[in-house]
Formats: sequence, C-alpha cells, structure tokens
Amino acid sequence: MSPALKVVYLGPAERTQPAILARLARELGFPSWFGHNRDALFDLLTGWVAGPLRVVWRTTPAVRAALGDDYAALRQTLLDAAAMRDDLAVVLLEDDGQPDPSRPLRVAVGGLGATGAFVARHLQHGIPGLALVAVASVAPRAVAARRLAASVPPPSLVSLERLAELADVVVACVPCRWFPTVAAPAVELGRLLVAASAVPLAAEPGLVRRAGATGARILVAGDAVPGLELLRAAAATGVDRVRLSLHRPPRARDPRPDAGEATAEPAAEPEARLLFAGDGDGGLRGPPEVAEAAASLRLLGIAASRIHLELWADPGGDDERKELSVEARGCRFTLTLVGGRTPWSRPCARQALLALLHRIATPLAVGS
Repeated sequence: MSPALKVVYLGPAERTQPAILARLARELGFPSWFGHNRDALFDLLTGWVAGPLRVVWRTTPAVRAALGDDYAALRQTLLDAAAMRDDLAVVLLEDDGQPDPSRPLRVAVGGLGATGAFVARHLQHGIPGLALVAVASVAPRAVAARRLAASVPPPSLVSLERLAELADVVVACVPCRWFPTVAAPAVELGRLLVAASAVPLAAEPGLVRRAGATGARILVAGDAVPGLELLRAAAATGVDRVRLSLHRPPRARDPRPDAGEATAEPAAEPEARLLFAGDGDGGLRGPPEVAEAAASLRLLGIAASRIHLELWADPGGDDERKELSVEARGCRFTLTLVGGRTPWSRPCARQALLALLHRIATPLAVGS
C-alpha cells in the first residue's frame, strides 16, 4: 500500500518568516527548531520527510508586505525543494486583496448526497454573485461523476482536501467524520466555510478558535431551532433558559441525509411518549434532530445547563411540531412551528442552506 498523502496548509495567520518555518516543521511532525532558517527548511523537505507531500500556501497583499524580501526567498525555497522531489507538490495561492465585485465568488461543495447535490444543482442553475467551480464526494469517483453528468458546464471533481484551494466559499455537506477534512483546509486558508449542519462544528471547537487567527469565517445554516434570529438577538444580552420540545408522529423514520443510520419507530400509541429529555450536552449525544438543535444552541454561546430539550412521539397529529420557549434578560417569547409530513427529506434544512448562500452574495441583507 502506498503511503498516504500529507498536506500542509499555510494561510494568512503566519506573517513572519520564523512563524512560517516553525509551523511547517510542526505540521511535518518535527520540533519547530528544525525549520530555523530556509536552508534547514530545504533539507527538511528534501531529506527528512518521507512519503508524498503537498504544501499549500495562501498569501494576501498584507502578508506579502509583512514578509518583504523574505516572501520571494521562501517562495523560491519551496519551489526548489519541489524540483528535487517528484512526490512534493507546492501550491502558491497569491490573492490580490479585496475581491473584485464584478467577479462571482467561487464556491466549492463538499459532499454529493441529498443536501450537497441539491446545493450544487441550484448553484449550477444560477445564484447571482456565486459560481460553482468544484465539488467533492465521499462516494467513489465514478459514482460522483454520474451525479454530475447532467451539469453544464461540469464543475471540477476533486478530493475533499482540495476544495479550499479552488474556492472562496466552501460548503460542507458531508457526514461528521469527513467534516474536518473539508473544514480544516478552509479555515487554515482563511476561506468562508458554510456548514450544512451544526453538529460536526460543535464537535470541533478548535476550528472556531483557529478561524479567529486565520481570518476565516464560519456560517451555519440553522433550521433545527425555530426563531433562531430572535434567539440570536436574545443571546447577545444573555439567555436564562431555553426549552425546545420536538413532537413528531410515531412512524418509521428515514435516515437523515448524509449522516446516520435508519432507525425504527415503535408502533403508534394512543398517548404521546417521551423519547428523549436532556440538557445541551446530553442533546449532542441524542437522536439526530435533537443533536442538531443542541449544537445550534451551544454554538450561540448558550450554556448547556440553561438548555432543556425534549423529543416526543406524538400521535396527536400528522405534522411535526417544534415548540420553543425562551427566557432572556431583555425579553421572553414562545414560538410554535408546524412542519410537513416528510421532515426527514429535510426541505427546511436545504432551503435554509440555500437562503444562506443567497445572503452571502447579496448587497442587502435584512435581519441579524
């Protein structure tokens, strides 16, 4: 079996030669002093690191100005090392600064399941200000290619790791275990990351902290909690208690698109039956719909102890129902959302994701 490809990302967070050299050494599994100068870096890349390697370095005008003459010297060192090794690739992404308003933002979609394919199709049909340039799938390449067969023009089909190299905006529609593969490069390269689900992001708090250093932004399409905009405003001043009760008819559940397994529902009962109750931390380990709500609330900065979540199998109607009650320091409100018969086709989730993409490129955004 051939050795796995190692990919190292350098982004706008590193603005001095010592910081860049030290980070490269650490990412390659060596103490930072292994990269104490450019000659040591060259020796490290050409003689100490085994197996295929890819170094991706994104710079902005501010980074290049801060580096001065060191930028050209570092750039040449990397290229010289790549010339010495057939299995070393160096990718230099030199941004020009402020985006050209006349040029659409480049979008890449990770995951071609139900949600990812939905987003890719809408981007292909046209969202003003956005252009689909690349997609990646966890499915075999031949399967992904068939899903793209009707796309005109077809976007590039690349690996999950390469999406952030090609796009300004990376949309992550992959199962939780693949999320870091898509999200980490986007954060390191200072891209705009759009997450279709809050759950994998809640499990990777380091990504949010790292985004603060690299200049990346992370947006989450939230449909699991009704009235999220009101709740976000309340969270800005302090939330004392959030109670979210999810009711759905007891029936067979389809698997959540792009995540999880199908689970069987017990036969309908005459009385509502409590399937889950817990706080914000317990909710993250609960059923998928509960976990999504818990993750969204925790990412808003609401303490787990202030969150109470319930999931009910309720034979009292044919529709899904969500009941939200919030007590905040500046207000108090209750909302009820009644959904359709097929919540696990997640039409609301996909529409929320689509609305978020429209919001990115529009010159006017209404609401918080």
